[in-house]
Formats: sequence, C-alpha cells, structure tokens
Amino acid sequence: MPEKRNTFLRLALALMFAAFVAAFFVSVANIGKSGVLFSFALRWELASAVGRFALWAPAVLLVAAALSAEGASVEGGFHGLAFAVLTPALLLAAALSLFYLLAVPAADARAEWYVRASADFDSSLARALQALEDNDPFEAERHVLRCKTIDRNEERYISLNDRIQEALIKFSSTEPAESVPVSTDSAGPAWKAANRFYLQAVIARDEGRYFDAHYLAKRSLALYPGRREVAKLVEETWRLMQTLKPSPGELASASFYARKVEGYRLFSEGDFLEAFRLYTELSTEDPNDPDVSTYLAKSAEGLDRVAYFIEEDHRAFSRSDTRTFRMNREMPDGKYTVEAAEAAVSPTGVYLRDLRYVASGMVLTASFGRLKGDNLYLRAVDRENPAIVWEPRNADSANAMAVVPAVVTAPFGEAEAIRYLELAAPVSGIPLGTLLGGMNDAARFGLDTDPLLRAIAIRLSFPFIVVMLVLTGAALGMRFRATQAPSLASNIFWAPTMAALILPLLGVGASLGQLATSVLVKALPRVAFLPAWLGFLSFCVVICLLVASRIARHTPH
Repeated sequence: MPEKRNTFLRLALALMFAAFVAAFFVSVANIGKSGVLFSFALRWELASAVGRFALWAPAVLLVAAALSAEGASVEGGFHGLAFAVLTPALLLAAALSLFYLLAVPAADARAEWYVRASADFDSSLARALQALEDNDPFEAERHVLRCKTIDRNEERYISLNDRIQEALIKFSSTEPAESVPVSTDSAGPAWKAANRFYLQAVIARDEGRYFDAHYLAKRSLALYPGRREVAKLVEETWRLMQTLKPSPGELASASFYARKVEGYRLFSEGDFLEAFRLYTELSTEDPNDPDVSTYLAKSAEGLDRVAYFIEEDHRAFSRSDTRTFRMNREMPDGKYTVEAAEAAVSPTGVYLRDLRYVASGMVLTASFGRLKGDNLYLRAVDRENPAIVWEPRNADSANAMAVVPAVVTAPFGEAEAIRYLELAAPVSGIPLGTLLGGMNDAARFGLDTDPLLRAIAIRLSFPFIVVMLVLTGAALGMRFRATQAPSLASNIFWAPTMAALILPLLGVGASLGQLATSVLVKALPRVAFLPAWLGFLSFCVVICLLVASRIARHTPH
C-alpha cells in the first residue's frame, strides 16, 4: 500500500516565513528612503514588511501547491491526490485572505503614520529653527511643541528645545521695557497674560488695594520676568503694604486668605478660568490646604465647559493618525463650514489645529479646537501654567464682534466628524467594514467614492485570486509530477526561485485588474458595481477550476 505523504503545509509555512524575513530585510534596506525617525524605525520596518509579505504571499501559495502536488504520494489516484493537496491549500488560502483583509490595512495605516509623523517632525523642527534664527523664540516654541507630541526623546528636539528655552529666558531678562511691543497681536501668550496682570495691579494700587496690587504685580513678573515697570511696581506696593504696619507673617496669611476668597468669588461668578489660575497659584504655595485643593478641582471641572487643556491635544495627536478636515452643512440660517489643517480623534473628542469656523455673519479662527458632542471649543489652556491661553480670533474685520465666543455650536456632531475622518483616510488603511458600510456617508460628506469602491474591489479580489492560484499550482504540479519526489535541496533552490519569477507576472495581472476596476467604476452605477465585480470574479474561479481539472487529469500514475 503506498504511503500517504503530503508536504504542503510544511513547505508553505517555511516559504511564508522566508518571504516575511525577506520582506523585513527589504524594508530595512529602504529605511533611508522612508525618512522615518530612528525611534520609529523598527516599527515601520515591521509594518512595511507585513504589507510587502501580503503582496508576495499569493506567489508563495502557488509554488507551494505546485511543489507539494509534484512530490505527493497518496492513495486514490487523481482524486485522492487532488483532495490531499487542495484541502490544506484552500484552508491556508482562507486564513491568508482573512489576514489580508483584516491585518494588512492596519499595518499599512501604521506604516503611513510613521512616515507622515516623521515628515511633520522634520518640517516643524526646520520652522522652529528658522524662527529662532529670526529672533522669534515664541514662534519657535510653537513649532517645536509639535515635535514634542511626536517624539520628545529625539535628540534634535531636545537640543533645539533647550536653545529655545534659553532664548526665551534671555529675551525676557534682557529686553528693555520700552521695547516690549504695545500690540499684543504678535506677542506670545505669556506676555499677554503678564501684561493683563500688570494693568490690574496698577488699578489696584491706584484704588489703595495694596495687597491685591502686590500679588498681581508678582504674578505678572513671574510670567514674564524682566519688565522694569513691573519690578518697580512690586517694590512700590511692598513699601506701601509696610505702611499698614502688620507683621510680614500676618501679611502673608492675610494675603493667602484674601486670595482664597477672591478665587471663591471668581468660581461663584462662573469665571472658571481665572479661578483655576488663582487656585493653581495658591496650590503651589500650600498644596495641603483643603479649600485650595477642593476648589482647584471644581474650577477645573467648570473650566471644561468653556475650554480644554492643551495636554489633551498633545495626547490626541501623539496617539492618533492625523489628516485634514473640512465639513460643510446647509442650515436654515445659512451655510456652515468647519475646516482644519489637521485633525485627530481621541476618546475625549475630535481635536483640530489651525481651524476656521464660518457661520452666518461670523468667521472665527483658532490655533487649537476640540469638538465634543456638538460643541466646538476654541479656547485651549496650559494646565501647568494656566496664564497661557490660546484664544479664538475674529477673522472677519468687516464684522467685528465685541466678544469672540470661546465655544460655538457645530452644525454636526462628534460622531459625524469621526466618521468623516475614517472615510477621508488613505484608502489603503481603511478597514474593510468601514469601506463596505461607508459609501452613503462618503457621498453625503462630499468625498470621492470612486477610490473607495476600487479599494473594496481590490481587497475582495484577494480570496478569489489565491484560490485560483492554488488550483493552478496544484494542477501544474500534478501534470508534471516526476517519477521520484524532488529532493529537499531541489525544493530549497526552486521554491524561492519560482516565486521570484512569478511575482512580475502577478504584478502585471494586478495592474490589469486595477484598470478593470477603474473602467467598471465609471461605467456602472455605484449600487451595481460590487455585485457585477463579485460575479465576474466567481466566473473566473469557475473557469480556472475547469481548466485546472483538465490539466491535472493528465497526471502520470
């Protein structure tokens, strides 16, 4: 009785392992061309290797099916041989198809993110360096902040950030008071906040409120050191406080208590930002004070209604893929538009950078924004230094508003924005389920649906292609079976050689398939395209099965 022997699984798995290793080393060789940061290198290489391996896997299946059929020895003649080879081959083809449909898009999306984030890091670093050379440390700090969200441990970022911080300190300590710009449009957030406290301190001094004046002047000086008039005001108010005769200890205690009361007043009146600023200052002086701890937390909760902390933006952009954003919506009172240079999705909302909000009679711009529910927050606060605030601006000079709103109602919700960003991503990284269920949404958002349909067609082609290649490989292996099974050395040489020779042919076939999908997408209605394409692929499988059966029937006995 002949011995049953089928080496398909061992041969296929060994070839796939070798193919993945080869794909990884090709990625390593291309790392210089990719431009990714060193910290992303290994992860990019692995993600790229997954995508490249998926392109090579069909050729590997064909070769494995052919070689295993050529050397198989089973009972039952042709039918027994076909069953023994095709059963494991088709099961592996199904597993590989699931891998291609589910895992490869995620790997492609991640590899693309590493490349895009690295390019963003390099461009932001270059802009920061240029701003520093132009003696604008505030602009340099704004650009280098983006580098921090991508890779804060990168040596170039650390070095440049140290130089920028030194320039900021030098600028604030040596710049004469007379040279501080009067217009705050070009000044940094720290200067704006410090100047506001200085003006409040002058008013308090003139009204005889020396405690408040001294406290406000000290806050101004802490935020923006080096202004001579502020330092002079600190000394002046201290001398005036001394004329009131209480001891320094009583002064400090009275001042601390008065500021707690002032913070409570601000909190009660709904001025959560000022209350949070004041209680942050008090918590650094006495972190164990229960009133300060309580109202610091409550002020932060209240602040969440009118602003958000910039750290949330950093966290979202460091963990999520980013892309441009633009959504229009027709409402009864006019057309609304929200657009941003970058957008990222986070569990706490959709975060936007360099955004523009256009509504009836209103055009607002902001450096940072957050969409939570249907509320669009345009004010961001630095939690560590809450005096620094990024405020929205009125971009319509012909329709100036006395107060620019920090929160506006978006014409769409957070879920719609997330859906838009999912469908606006590069098609290679969009999951199949999102593609299949997103055609109507993409059309509603005004996105081009043709690339999405082509991506669906190409992905759904993969299972049909690998089945056809398995059938063809097994049939050719049966047809050209040798009288003696090939040796291990022969398989080791011919398996990768044959796969390498087949790859260009598969590349030509893939190009023709993409051309066919492009023609069908244009020629057929959207609802009819997928049924027609699947029907065509099924017809190809049936034809391939008939041809493979005819070829294999001539196998030697």
